[in-house]
Amino acid sequence: MQWLMDSLQMAWDDYASIFEDYSNAAVYVDRITSTVQAVKVSDIGDFYSSFSVLLQGGYLSKYKPVYIKLEKYVAFPTLRENVAVRLSRLKGWRRVSYYVEWNHVASWVIKDCFRCEAEQKAHMEIKEAGLSDDDLVRIHSSL
Repeated sequence: MQWLMDSLQMAWDDYASIFEDYSNAAVYVDRITSTVQAVKVSDIGDFYSSFSVLLQGGYLSKYKPVYIKLEKYVAFPTLRENVAVRLSRLKGWRRVSYYVEWNHVASWVIKDCFRCEAEQKAHMEIKEAGLSDDDLVRIHSSL
């Protein structure tokens, strides 16, 4: 996977082809340059373990996930604590939130879903900018 580092962001389908033999994978790009800065793969599917492909929330202000494949879940980040809290109240949903000095930095919102690549992609395509918290909760919960 080293050859992906510092390359420009590719299309979702390109990453899907590259990582088809992995049960869990993620690619993160720099938010400014759109170059790949982190690639994580794992055969361990738990999102809460140290082997997870989900980056710690502190990195999400600098790096943007552009591809996530989780065998047992759908996961997407949000910088809005209220959105994460409200979605985590739904059946089969949970969140992992990160704080610095009691201030919310980012959250991963995670939904139980077995091999749901199309749904994962749909969640990742939703942009927070310009949408209210209510709109984000409504859109994500409808997928």
